This record gives sequence, C-alpha cells and structure tokens, in this order.
Amino acid sequence: MIRILPLTIVLVALFLVSPAYCGMTLLDDEGMEEIEGQVGISIDINAGTTQGYMIYGDTDGIPTNTTQGYLNFGGLTIDNGVAAGTTASLTGVTLDLGTTTGITYLVIGASALSGRITFNNISMGDGTTSTAIGTLQLGDIQLVTGSTVKLFAH
Repeated sequence: MIRILPLTIVLVALFLVSPAYCGMTLLDDEGMEEIEGQVGISIDINAGTTQGYMIYGDTDGIPTNTTQGYLNFGGLTIDNGVAAGTTASLTGVTLDLGTTTGITYLVIGASALSGRITFNNISMGDGTTSTAIGTLQLGDIQLVTGSTVKLFAH
C-alpha cells in the first residue's frame, strides 16, 4: 500500500494542474497578424482497383432526339503499369477553394502521377442496349508543374 500511495499522489497532482501551466495562450488579432500559412488540403493517394466503371448519362438526349444516352467506361483497372493488382500513386494533390469574378472554384492540383489507368470496355447506348467502341489506357503521364483541374457549378 505504501508503494501505491506516491504514484497516486503524482497522478492526482498531474490531473489537477491547470491547462494554463501547459504553455497554451490565447491568440489575439495582433498575434495572428504575425502568423503565415497556406490554406488548403494536401493529399497523397496510393490506389488500385481491378473492376470498376464510370458512366456518363444524358437523360434528355440531344436537341434533335430526346432519347437518353449513356457512355460507359467499363472494366476499370488502376495499377502501377507493371503488374495487375498493384497500386498507382498520385502525389502532391492539393485542394483549394476560391472565388473570382463571382464564380467559386474547387481547384485540384497534383505534382506526380505514376501508374496506369485502363478502361477495357467502353460502350455507348440508350440504357437498354449498347455498342462497344473500344478501350482506353492512360499511362506514363508526366504532370507539368502547376497542373490543375478547376470545378465549378454553372
């Protein structure tokens, strides 16, 4: 019992110490003016897939024909470009939001992409029937410094 008592006293003393003694202070406007930083999010992605798809659909058709139409990118695989079942990497991804001339943008940037993206079955149709039109493979893509994608509503 005597050995437990000193340990108990130390633990209780630690829990009773005020957070003010931990070196935390409030920042006022004057203190914030001295701090610099970048707003945004940075992400590194390592991903792989063996079966996936992406479909673009237009439910109201074209002006001369209002029948719906779909473009199906099927048989999606993402790998390192050498062997199936491995991962590709997209590094230095940044997400920033900004407004210019009244339009708010989500700006997506990336610094490096290594790997391969393949769609083994691309087809077009009306949602009930489709016609195969080929395959698509993206690989050995070298991104230029400052490459971005801007997304915005219209």
